[in-house]
Parts: sequence; C-alpha cells; structure tokens
Amino acid sequence: MMRVAGGINIFDDPTIKGKTIDPEKILLEDPDLIIKTSSGAAYKNTGVYTAPSQEECKNIMNEMINRSGWKDLKAVKSKNVYITTGFCAGGLGKLIGVIYTAKWLYPEEMKDINPDKVFEEWMAMQGVKAPKGHVYKLK
Repeated sequence: MMRVAGGINIFDDPTIKGKTIDPEKILLEDPDLIIKTSSGAAYKNTGVYTAPSQEECKNIMNEMINRSGWKDLKAVKSKNVYITTGFCAGGLGKLIGVIYTAKWLYPEEMKDINPDKVFEEWMAMQGVKAPKGHVYKLK
C-alpha cells in the first residue's frame, strides 16, 4: 500500500515472512509517516467493520508515541502518525488505504482529493453507509 501510494515502506523486505516489526528499525529509519493498522469488529452478517472507539484509538496512539525514542521521530514531531483499520486499508479497502496514504504523503499534490469522501462514495456503491472512525490522526 505504501509503495503504491508513492512512499517507501521501511519494512518492505521480501525475505522476511510474517508481520513482526522491529521497533529498533523504526528509530533508525526515522520515518516521515507512520501508519498502524488496528482491528475492528464485524457487524453481524454484513462484512462491515466497526472502528475502534476514539478512546481506544487515543490509548493506542499514546502507547505508540510514548515508546522510548518516539518523541524524537520526524513523524511524531510533525503529527504525521495515523491509525487505520483493516476495513479501510486491507482487502478490497486497500484502494481506500492507498488514497489516504497518498494524501498523507503528498498533501499539496492531493489537495483536491478528500479520502473520506472517496470512502463514503465507495461504500455507497456497495449500498452501505460508510462507518465513521476508521482513520485516527495524532493530535
């Protein structure tokens, strides 16, 4: 998703299997943008997922940015840290995740694109109202 949006995924190593993240690498690479994908719960028999509550997102965000060394990261200093859910950044939703990611990477070039509106339209095409809260930004 990061590569498709025009960014560099610091963990994009085809020789590594699984999703274990080396926290030391984050400090060494000092990324401009950090995106954490969080889980949500599915509405029964719909395939539509609820987002974590704002309180849950705030707690996850605080746990992340309070890790040793994180206050000095470029992404944290510029408040370019996001939590997304797998619903809007995984599976078929990766299209939406790519749009959000491109907007965060290139805000000037993407100034006329509103990812929230694209997400709403994408959900409407499927006959479902877009659930809120699938993206949370460091405040």
